[in-house]
Amino acid sequence: MLNHEKRQQEAALDNSIAGKENQRTVKGLELDSARDELARLTNGAQGAADVALAVPLVGTDASGLSACGALLTFAKADTTPFLLDSATGRVAFYYRGSGDGQFSAAYLDTATVRSTQRLSGTDGTILFTARDPGVDIGKDTTITVTAGAATTLCTLTITRASETETFQNVPRRARDLAGVINGLPDEPVRIGTVASASGRTLPLAAAAPSN
Repeated sequence: MLNHEKRQQEAALDNSIAGKENQRTVKGLELDSARDELARLTNGAQGAADVALAVPLVGTDASGLSACGALLTFAKADTTPFLLDSATGRVAFYYRGSGDGQFSAAYLDTATVRSTQRLSGTDGTILFTARDPGVDIGKDTTITVTAGAATTLCTLTITRASETETFQNVPRRARDLAGVINGLPDEPVRIGTVASASGRTLPLAAAAPSN
């Protein structure tokens, strides 16, 4: 009886520790984001020529198309701005500042790079690539591998902010694990050639003799 109560207490303690670790991860991500914002604002306040503004993911529709956007709080204009295509391949946004009338411009780089994260193993390396350019899996995502029910299996856990997805008892081999994560079917194993079909019975043809 005492051993059972002790195991329950240990399980509750493990769950509490896991919850604290998740909270620590979330707080760390929030702290990194706040530091980035502080660095951006400080850079602009010190008179830097360019102020970089992140364009985070806004939402994704039912078909999987995503939209990113940001509020240009620094672009205060009392007249209609102009949006044009630039010779450098970027989208140019020109506006006249309210009050001082200073002509200013902002640019949007249309080139996108998807973030990645590597997971190395004994038999290979898996490269996780973000489906959406607006998602930074290198910074905001934690990927961990723990033991599975057998030596050839493992449990893969992907955590991003407060969201967690767990793949239990997936192949430990890098190539097979990548196939499972990508939703690819297993390679078919050929067992023979069907000779005929009768109801639910499928007799196999005799194998040809090997030379």
